[in-house]
Amino acid sequence: MKYLALILLLSVTNIALSQNYFYLENIQLKEKSDYTANEENAIKAIDYMMNSPINEQDMDRKACTRFIIRYAEGSPFVTVSIESYVIKIYKKNLDLLSMYMGLWVKSSIQNKEGKPEDHEKFTVTEIYKYVEAGNGIKITETLNSLINAGNDKKIDDWIKKMKK
Repeated sequence: MKYLALILLLSVTNIALSQNYFYLENIQLKEKSDYTANEENAIKAIDYMMNSPINEQDMDRKACTRFIIRYAEGSPFVTVSIESYVIKIYKKNLDLLSMYMGLWVKSSIQNKEGKPEDHEKFTVTEIYKYVEAGNGIKITETLNSLINAGNDKKIDDWIKKMKK
């Protein structure tokens, strides 16, 4: 009986300590004020994704992904620019596309006066950090070149090269 009580206590504690992002599914994003009011939720969602490896079983990650996509699609304050080279970034790693959008949103929220080039550099730099750390990413030729550029502190040059 003592072991059963201990197991029950540990399982309840584990549930209480786990992150739960399902509330994002219920957030309505219809009015301009909804986007402003949920800036912190958008940042929390991308931060969660950046701090967790890609995992198809991670339901919190899926909730964050859906929220980020909804936020990026409808925000009257954020315009995500997806250049043609971004396709090469997320090739074989579709999760990187939603992360790209989320990072752009985060940069736009945190740097409201920033130019698209500023958001792009922030986004690509953060993608580099995520990919370089592993996180279940399939390394492609493009991602390998991004890792090399990031290691050499030449993200700006890498972006320019990719745009040609």
